[in-house]
Amino acid sequence: MKIILGLGLLVSLNPTRIKSSLCSYAANALAVPLSYVNLFKKGDKGMELNMKQAFRLADLVDYQEGSVVSKTIVEKKTGTVTLFAFDEKQGLSEHTAPFDALVYLLDGEAEVVISGKAIKLKDGEMVIMPANEPHALKAVQRFKMILTMIRS
Repeated sequence: MKIILGLGLLVSLNPTRIKSSLCSYAANALAVPLSYVNLFKKGDKGMELNMKQAFRLADLVDYQEGSVVSKTIVEKKTGTVTLFAFDEKQGLSEHTAPFDALVYLLDGEAEVVISGKAIKLKDGEMVIMPANEPHALKAVQRFKMILTMIRS
């Protein structure tokens, strides 16, 4: 059952899980600001972000206990933009990618290791992970980031 509350929320009622956040939106979120109801549309590759609409990136994904959550915002031949939420002590093990990748922290604190060098990032900071260099990420505190990968 879905209802609209006076606070401008569309709420899906589920007695086992009710979110009270006024600004959360994720695939599993139950409380969604009305301005975000039409944010995603069905496209060729599943749900795609509607263009020409303002939104807060950090509101598009919620933290999940003991997990790393990701949501693809843009997926094109030329590159991808992916939003991540890492719970505390979660991370991605060392790996390489064939393209440069820009990491921008929206919230929290992370440690990014690139070719053995540890770099601490806090909200509002960014780092570029060069193509073909081993890198890993872990949450010092839970954090949200946007990963932009340009294929060239």
